[in-house]
Amino acid sequence: GNGFLEVSGRSAEPPSPALGIWLQVPDAAAAYEELRRAGVEIEREPRQEPWGLIEMWVRDPDGVRIAVIEVPEKHPLRWRP
Repeated sequence: GNGFLEVSGRSAEPPSPALGIWLQVPDAAAAYEELRRAGVEIEREPRQEPWGLIEMWVRDPDGVRIAVIEVPEKHPLRWRP
């Protein structure tokens, strides 16, 4: 889609380890290649989890974990209009 999310602000304190961002992408393997080519440090390469989602992890410059998620076509979480 044409989603857009902007989050701004700074804190003197580091972010909580419990904080995370979850981004859904149509193709985790393609996102992995794009991020890798851009020089992003990949914390964990894409892999299918026991619950069926394909996940990879990166961290933003502040150390917040970003989970990049692909929901496979047949997964019950897949949004269908």
